[in-house]
Amino acid sequence: MAREEVLKEFGEFLVSLRVQKDRSLKEIEIYARGRGVELPKSSLQFYEKGRVGAINKERLAAISTVYDRTYEEIVNRYVVARFGVDLMRPLLREELIYPEKEHATLHKKLQRILEQGDDLWKHGIIAAIQAFYNSMLQSSSAD
Repeated sequence: MAREEVLKEFGEFLVSLRVQKDRSLKEIEIYARGRGVELPKSSLQFYEKGRVGAINKERLAAISTVYDRTYEEIVNRYVVARFGVDLMRPLLREELIYPEKEHATLHKKLQRILEQGDDLWKHGIIAAIQAFYNSMLQSSSAD
């Protein structure tokens, strides 16, 4: 089983989303099923308490669907809480494209995340991060 981590900030974020919807954990579980996604009450309760191991991309997508948030926002909140890297920073494109410049520290931090692939691949978070970056790089090439 994945190592459990306490991600209080991510848990509080999920609680705030549920409170905005004015729903209980059970109501969210039922609502999720109605939208065609699986998001068990027991998992949500675990996440809200900040007891989060590696969450797979399907579960992150389910959270984004249920709370009407973008997948990128949910992935970013999780990555910020787990790794301390804000994927949505305004300068991130330049930091990724030109890692040799002054932003090398962020690039090294991202490399460290990617190097943790053995643990993270099986949970899909690397795939989620890579999809996030691919969409950013495609949008920057379209600019």
